[in-house]
Amino acid sequence: MNTLTEIDLKHLLKICVDPKDKLYEQGWREFDHRYGKLIKGKILSITKNTESANDIAQKVMFRLIANDFRALKNFRAKDSETAFKRWLCVIAQMTTFAKLKTDQDNETLDDTILISADEPKNQNGTHENLISALRYSLHQTQRSPYRNERDIFVFALRMINGIKSKDVAKIPLLKMNEHNVNVVVDRLKKELIKNSDDLGNLRDHLRDS
Repeated sequence: MNTLTEIDLKHLLKICVDPKDKLYEQGWREFDHRYGKLIKGKILSITKNTESANDIAQKVMFRLIANDFRALKNFRAKDSETAFKRWLCVIAQMTTFAKLKTDQDNETLDDTILISADEPKNQNGTHENLISALRYSLHQTQRSPYRNERDIFVFALRMINGIKSKDVAKIPLLKMNEHNVNVVVDRLKKELIKNSDDLGNLRDHLRDS
């Protein structure tokens, strides 16, 4: 039973950015209930494509959660539901236009907007190289672009942002359990190690993580 239906935005966000909160899972269910249709509707109004909208909706979620929930923590107007909905629509719109642009150019996703801006950096560029190598590797498979991008999303949350598998599994849009998350991450680690000849020290980074 969801006990958060009457909670205000400020307190809902406080729960959603703290995986240790006992109401964390319920918080994200309530977040999806309140704003999932809004995000998907904004995307669909641009793309008119349900499968693509599912993919982009996950990217919106990644932007909200990435780098220790930085986007949600930095949102200032926590007392304004209207401002928050407008903010979500802007993120959904930016993410959608970025996806459409890269599709039109027949290129991979715009890493500058969707990945680099929201992921932690390090001096060796290890995280950026991991994602680039992962995209290249998955591009060679026969899996659907939607499944591939979902797996990249899960991998980035677990291996780059350091969010625990059990907490990644609590994100409603993923519809995964903890075991599924671990299977995806382990598979992609093996895929990178096996198929990326130019990874260099990234192989050690993956084996040690």
